[in-house]
Amino acid sequence: MRRKHSFPPATKLSPKFFAIGSVIALAVVIVTIKFVLPVIHPADQDFEEHDYEATVTISNTGFLPGTLNVKPKTRVYFENRDSQNHRVMPTVKQPDGRFATVEAILPSSGWAFTFMKKGSYKFYDASNPTANGEIIVR
Repeated sequence: MRRKHSFPPATKLSPKFFAIGSVIALAVVIVTIKFVLPVIHPADQDFEEHDYEATVTISNTGFLPGTLNVKPKTRVYFENRDSQNHRVMPTVKQPDGRFATVEAILPSSGWAFTFMKKGSYKFYDASNPTANGEIIVR
């Protein structure tokens, strides 16, 4: 014998319920755009066409590798693995005058630059001036 199921009567949801849900949904979107997307795609900040890729790691002790040899059209991703902000700054006039971070590189984030012109790109960390490095484009 089959039992009949009885369900409670449908209740109307108040407009206040929808307003709270909308605020929560908006907060999720803002948090995703502000914090999640930069971590998922940090190298996409540099939209230059590139043929090669390389990574320089930034830590509290400096850059690793300290010197990196690359070919033209190489996108180098500077990855901050420290708990502090860092900023890559040129030490001398660069072959391509655009090489420098605009803003600090946050912890667990990064910044990318595509090296198009041959030459030596010497740089230091504005947060730790004793840390320096060099990208040599051949």
